[in-house]
Amino acid sequence: MKPTRNERLLVWSLATFHTAFFMAVLIALLYASGRLGALLGGLNTIVGLLLFGALWYTTFECTDRARRSLRWTTLEAPIDLTQLIGLSFVWGGANGVLFFIFLLLIQVAPGFLASLQVAPDALLVLILIGGVGSLFAFVMGGFFGLAFAVIDFTLLEVSRRIFLRVTATTAKRTADS
Repeated sequence: MKPTRNERLLVWSLATFHTAFFMAVLIALLYASGRLGALLGGLNTIVGLLLFGALWYTTFECTDRARRSLRWTTLEAPIDLTQLIGLSFVWGGANGVLFFIFLLLIQVAPGFLASLQVAPDALLVLILIGGVGSLFAFVMGGFFGLAFAVIDFTLLEVSRRIFLRVTATTAKRTADS
């Protein structure tokens, strides 16, 4: 089923918030540790935009998949928190793995192709790094997914209740007129 305009806007807003918030926290932590300057010195604008764009796109797709799996059809009904938590961990983990694969591709692929001619067992090393890294990325992405689920649930529930209160008040005023 094709998502409505409101559903697309919700997914776009959540994906953008999650990506920007994650990047802001990451930058703040790097700044506090004194490593931000060294990291930024090794990046250029195109690589930075590419990384942000890749993280945003994987976050958008995983958020959309979670939204489609979530049984939340009307504003009158609250979101099922237990279902949201499960979906957030799974799709947050998937997001972590997808972004990790992207990082592997841009960091390892150019040198990896050259090293295959020199060291054929480089493929085994890449598979090992990819497997362990993907597991770590899934768990970390899952925990970030859970953290964002708590924030999202709180914001959406507050918004839902305000909407219901305003529409009930408006309906009462209309009926009284």
